[in-house]
Amino acid sequence: LKVSYNGSKGVQNLNAQIYVENTAVFDEPVVINLASKIEKNMLKFEDLSVLSNDKGGAEDFKTNLKSNKKIVITGGIEDFNKPNFKNIRLFIPQLLNIKIADTLTQLKGDLFLSGELKSPEIVGQIQIQNLFNQTLQLAINNATLDFNKNVVKRKKLYFR
Repeated sequence: LKVSYNGSKGVQNLNAQIYVENTAVFDEPVVINLASKIEKNMLKFEDLSVLSNDKGGAEDFKTNLKSNKKIVITGGIEDFNKPNFKNIRLFIPQLLNIKIADTLTQLKGDLFLSGELKSPEIVGQIQIQNLFNQTLQLAINNATLDFNKNVVKRKKLYFR
């Protein structure tokens, strides 16, 4: 874990990185990177990302950012007393292998979140390929989920 914190009364900068060799979610070692700024009752994510990294965490922040970004989150959270998403973007640029509980899948997508934390408006799309859960005997070959504020539509859904 590496952390860098600096700033003034009006603006604080927080940079952090953590190297995770074994994780239950990703199928390879990763670096989680955070470059953020706190200013005027808002936390701004300049770069919150997950990067593949099979070389171990280097001491230099920039060295760890040279690999492929698997997940990128930008935007912010405003009003710490009543938190709201402010143009949060969750971007998964290429198929990502993940495991959540007993479910294995590949997914990619681009989502935008705005509004209250407890009920945000979500716009964008997630593509799911090869979802498999042995316990539930569930397999999905290909699915596309479209999010339009408070509505989710499925375009393609193929079960095995």
